[in-house]
Amino acid sequence: MAEGGEVRLEATTTKESAADKHRSEKRKSDTDATMTSSENLAFRIFLRENELSNALKHFPADFTLGNFRAVTEDDLADDYGIDDDNVRAQLMRAVNRAREEYDEREEAQTRRRVHSVVVNRRQSEVSG
Repeated sequence: MAEGGEVRLEATTTKESAADKHRSEKRKSDTDATMTSSENLAFRIFLRENELSNALKHFPADFTLGNFRAVTEDDLADDYGIDDDNVRAQLMRAVNRAREEYDEREEAQTRRRVHSVVVNRRQSEVSG
């Protein structure tokens, strides 16, 4: 009976491990879904602000602003079926704006980081 108990204990442990794994995967997928949905929301807001909400129908439901910044004119025609030259041109102007805004944000963050490092070094030189 001790062997049977051990087998049950191992089976229970295995089930608990599988349950823990499932909970962990669910938390990860919930986090990924939240992040994806917020990134998708940013994409939707960007299109709305650029008066291109009607173009949403061409993109997958989980499309993000990062995906949009990576799009080329050929992608718009070949992958997303946007055959209208005017619509493609409008979207490419929006893609370029999205890239510029991203670059500006990245540059500003870099300047803040560099400034912080310089200030910290000066403070340590004065203190030390």
